[in-house]
Amino acid sequence: MSPPEGGAEAAPPVPPTVTFVHASPSLSSTRLCWTVPTAGDAGGTLSDEAPFPSGAPMPASNFPGLPVGGAVQLSPATELAASTGSGTVDLYAIDAEVLALEATSTSASCEALLCLESSSANPPPACLRPNKDYWRAGTLPMNAIAASGPTFVALAGCLGTALDPAATAARCGSSWDSVAGNLHVEVLHVATQLPAASATLEGGVLSVQSALLSSALATSIGDSGAVRISFGAAGDASAVALLSQEGDVEPGAPAALDIGTDLAAFGQLGFGVDEVGADAAGSPLLWTSLAQAQSLVEPTADPRVYFGARATYVALVVGDPAAPSPFSTTGDAAYDGRGLHVLVLASLPAN
Repeated sequence: MSPPEGGAEAAPPVPPTVTFVHASPSLSSTRLCWTVPTAGDAGGTLSDEAPFPSGAPMPASNFPGLPVGGAVQLSPATELAASTGSGTVDLYAIDAEVLALEATSTSASCEALLCLESSSANPPPACLRPNKDYWRAGTLPMNAIAASGPTFVALAGCLGTALDPAATAARCGSSWDSVAGNLHVEVLHVATQLPAASATLEGGVLSVQSALLSSALATSIGDSGAVRISFGAAGDASAVALLSQEGDVEPGAPAALDIGTDLAAFGQLGFGVDEVGADAAGSPLLWTSLAQAQSLVEPTADPRVYFGARATYVALVVGDPAAPSPFSTTGDAAYDGRGLHVLVLASLPAN
């Protein structure tokens, strides 16, 4: 095929990419299954693939999964994008440890594990148990997953108190109900345009948006407050976004944050989080360096590689301020993924 006039090769299409984020205080580390819309079947059928992810183990673990308070990226997400393009998709979260302990479940398909079509009151032994081994996490509406470019899908909210005695409205969001809970998925659409080469790490710049996925913070700020995201050195950071409710993504056009080209900058610069508004406590909730944020996702990666993708990065605020912090100055080792933290994730995989 001849190149376009002017001699320039056409840019390759950007594949659909889904970044799954675990922001539900109720669920343990999970693996995910989803339905595929089928003609004549209003509910669709489960994918015949193994639960996602099924490859490398989670950080500080020996089995794969979507860790509590963490994230994992699916690229290309062709099946999922095609599925939501033709109908709704039900998303199921399976306890990752249950699958790790069941040798026969290691490579079994979602269809074989969940047995949704079984009409028997006593399903086969290989079937997982609903609301004990797995949970229906929510529904992705039609066209939820972009046909090209990035989409973020978060597990959010909580189970009812019968399944999670620690669940409360303060922890899980104002929509939480003690019987039904409010476990659901949040779909975030982030910037689709690729940053110019001069606006990437090679030029000393990060292209960044921020998003709020902390139900506890969204409840705390109420209707009149906001969560302020700032960037810079600890104690000297400048505001880059104000987030007023769960699922907010700001700024609309990614901010270009100057970090220079010095390796030391990853430990010296980072994101601050605090509340603003009439009822705000006044003191910052946290400050997290870029290196610390990376350690929660890919602790062994070179930061120049981790932050070097030609993509917009998304600073996600996840977790509960009342739970143990991952970087407590008191050396608290109780962090289990549920404490307030910031994940900084590339919206697209590295080239």
